[in-house]
Amino acid sequence: MSDTADRQNDIMNMIIGLQVSLIGVAFRDFFFLFIIGAIFTLGVYTNELRR
Repeated sequence: MSDTADRQNDIMNMIIGLQVSLIGVAFRDFFFLFIIGAIFTLGVYTNELRR
């Protein structure tokens, strides 16, 4: 993929990770989703920084 498409894909993945984290915060029964979303978002962010 081109560089622009890679960046757009990373942005979409970060948005998904943030949404999963927000669901985890909103519903205490799904708190594990907050942790998974945070790890996912951090992984995408560090991948973007390596470029």
